[in-house]
Amino acid sequence: MTGPGTVCTYIRIIVGALLFAASVGPVWAQSSEQIRNWCFEDATDDKTIQGCTAVIKTNRETPQDLANAYFNRGSAYAGKFQYERAIQDYDQAIKLVAGFSRAFQYRGLAYANKRQFARATQDYDQVIKLKPDSFAAFESRCAARMALKQLEAALADCNEALRLQPGSALQSRGLVNLKFERFDLAIGDFNEALKADPKDAVALFGRGVARRKRGDVAGGDADIAAARAANGGVADRLAAIGITTK
Repeated sequence: MTGPGTVCTYIRIIVGALLFAASVGPVWAQSSEQIRNWCFEDATDDKTIQGCTAVIKTNRETPQDLANAYFNRGSAYAGKFQYERAIQDYDQAIKLVAGFSRAFQYRGLAYANKRQFARATQDYDQVIKLKPDSFAAFESRCAARMALKQLEAALADCNEALRLQPGSALQSRGLVNLKFERFDLAIGDFNEALKADPKDAVALFGRGVARRKRGDVAGGDADIAAARAANGGVADRLAAIGITTK
C-alpha cells in the first residue's frame, strides 16, 4: 500500500526525469550517468559532443566541471577538424577557469591548425606563464615561431622543450635547423626522432629535404617517398611552414 507521500515522491521522480529529458534533446533516452560518462570519460568524438552538450545545457555543474565539459567538447570538435567551434568552447572554458592551462594549450593548437600562428603563440605564452615547465607549450611555440620565421626564438623554444623533456622536440628542432640550412644538424635531429618512430612522416620528409639540399638526391627521394607513404598529407602540412622539396 502506498500513501500520499509515496505518490508525491513518484510524481517528483517522473517530472524530474521528463524535465531532464527535455533539456538534453537527442540523448534523452540515456541515463544521466551515461551522459556524464560520454562527456567526462573516454568516448568517441560524437558521443563526447552529445554528452557534454547535455551536461552544459543542464547547468548543474561546478565551474570547474562545467569548464571541463566545454574543454572536452572543444577537443572533440577539434578531433573532427571543426577548429572554430573548438575555439569557441575553449573560450568558454577559460572564462570559467582563468588559469585553465590545458584550454590555452589546446586553443593554441586549434589556432595553429587554422594557420593563425601569431594568435597561437599568444596562447602558448599563457601556458608558459601558468606552467613554466610545460615542454609541450615550448615545443608548440617553437613550431608556431618557425612558421612566423622567428627562427632564433623558435630554436630557443625547442632547446628548452628538449631540456625539460629529452626527445620531445627533435622533430621540430630538425625543421628549424633545416630552415637555417644547417643540414647536418637537421639530419641528426631527424635521425634521433626516427629512432623513436621509424615511420614519423614529418621527420622522414624533413630528412629527405635536408639530404636533397646536401646533394644526396637518391637518399632524399627515398625518404620523401617513405614519408608520403606514411602520411599522404605530410607535404601540404610542411609546405604551410615553408618546408618544400624545391
